[in-house]
Amino acid sequence: MLLFIAFTIEMQISHRFHNLPELFLPERKKSHLKIPTYSFVTLNMICIFAKHKHIINMKNEVDGRREIASRNTVWATIIARKLTRWGITPNQISMMSIFFAMVGCLLLIGTVIDPGFNKYVAYILFIVCMQSRLLCNLFDGMVAIEGGKKSANGDLYNDMPDRFADALFIIPVGYVAGGFGIELGWMAALLAVMTAYFRWIGAYKTHQHFFNGPMAKQHRMALLTLAFVVATCTIHAGYDRMVCLIALIIINVGLVATLIHRLYLMSHTTNNEIK
Repeated sequence: MLLFIAFTIEMQISHRFHNLPELFLPERKKSHLKIPTYSFVTLNMICIFAKHKHIINMKNEVDGRREIASRNTVWATIIARKLTRWGITPNQISMMSIFFAMVGCLLLIGTVIDPGFNKYVAYILFIVCMQSRLLCNLFDGMVAIEGGKKSANGDLYNDMPDRFADALFIIPVGYVAGGFGIELGWMAALLAVMTAYFRWIGAYKTHQHFFNGPMAKQHRMALLTLAFVVATCTIHAGYDRMVCLIALIIINVGLVATLIHRLYLMSHTTNNEIK
């Protein structure tokens, strides 16, 4: 439709210029080679149309990716380009999230097993591990899509490590909390896996991925980060275990709400809304 309007404008412009007196028109050399020429309006419309198709293709290509605001930042783009240039694959970056989760898990378990273990260092490094995990989730997609290194098993490596990372981050928090917190930690890990399961069911049913919260992956990591910042500040008062217990209660309630929310979205998505 856009091209039709552009070519209509082109015809009107061409007709007006051809009807001008010969005095205002330079001599044109005849040529047997016919080269189509377009006005500025037509060229702009063609560019807009091409850009529109490129946007649609990019949207279809990256379907299933979580919207991350930092993906469009300058620093993220620079780092992703360097990772691509160094030959690091997206699958390797995805697997690194499990490494950081294992380190974080061992740090918390260490504070439970050994009373002399420095909690300040353990909690701060646990926060670093959680943020590093989120950076892995950011850069594996950027290197795969923007860096052009998407592989046949990319979806597998993109999703499976997250399930292990969730469990390795959440379960030890329950042991730090102690008592009923242990059960809450295991329950939260199970519910976290269920949110991903619901998302994939929604993708199968509606061809859309529902990353909605209120306790999606980024929300869980944000809450745990805040909880351990507070826990670090309250170690001297002995309230760090209570902070972890409260965080687990909030996570479990939020995860149940997330499951209900995603179930509602996938069951109320009509065929007209399926893209």
